[in-house]
Amino acid sequence: AVDGSGTTEPAVGEHSYPADEVISITATSASGWDFVNWTGDVADPDSATTTVTMDSPKTVTANFELIPVTYTLTMAVDGSGTTEPAVGEHSYPADEVISITATSASGWDFVNWTGDVADPDSATTTVTMDSPKTVTANFELIPVTYTLTMAVDGSGTTEPAVGEHSYPADEVVSITATSASGWDFVNWTGDVADPDSATTTVTMDSPKTVTANFELIPPVDSFPIPLSAGWNTFSTPIALDPCTDTWDKLQEVSEL
Repeated sequence: AVDGSGTTEPAVGEHSYPADEVISITATSASGWDFVNWTGDVADPDSATTTVTMDSPKTVTANFELIPVTYTLTMAVDGSGTTEPAVGEHSYPADEVISITATSASGWDFVNWTGDVADPDSATTTVTMDSPKTVTANFELIPVTYTLTMAVDGSGTTEPAVGEHSYPADEVVSITATSASGWDFVNWTGDVADPDSATTTVTMDSPKTVTANFELIPPVDSFPIPLSAGWNTFSTPIALDPCTDTWDKLQEVSEL
């Protein structure tokens, strides 16, 4: 007899033998099946080929089991990091749901999975093994950034504004200083391309602090001075410094 899928020699059915004869029997599995054992009075139940001694009527059964279908899961990495299961090939029974995890290396971030996974954007997700699968954990380098600190000495504004700003390494940042009313831009202090220009650049190859320096425009007095022109007398406002400026009598004043 047979349980499962396969054949026997002698074939399945009844066979007559003389008393005490030793009969050789063989079990052969069908494609996709494995021989398991014999049940009944046989010499070696675990051997596909064995014997039966006919000292009485005997019934023996060749037992077969279906070979489970398996599929290969191939794990891969793009960038720097590890996976669980590890990078390489792994065999799983058909339809098994496999948990997979991606772990980024220092200085790297997990981006996503490529391949047939349940959630491509989650570092931990699953793969259903209904066919051979290849999945790749993708990682990207975390960009280096530096802080640009903007400051003001005097009265005015900057662009970017006063405070801290983060930029990718080696980015060239344009900066501008604008003086408040009654103030003049003087210069920049810090590592800038042109300290004397109100608009210049900073290269972010390290953390940088730059200060826009402004100075107060000194006050100027203005008052009228009588001017004589022979046939006419009139007054015109002229800016003077009363502490330092002097003129001779009848001196012509055209410009300060």
